[in-house]
Amino acid sequence: MNTELLKKLRIDKGLTRRDVSLKTGLTENQIYALETGRSNNPTLETLTSLANFYEVKVSKLIGE
Repeated sequence: MNTELLKKLRIDKGLTRRDVSLKTGLTENQIYALETGRSNNPTLETLTSLANFYEVKVSKLIGE
């Protein structure tokens, strides 16, 4: 998981973790864990939700 990219995408859009949470259905804690690397095994559903929200491919989020 590319934690730096995930955080950058959010910050570049001027969004808080709460904003992303409300739009994706993920909790703020999940988003925090993903951005900080505390969660290194997200589900495909989680990755797809974030990729769709940020309009990037899942492969970009996982660093491929």
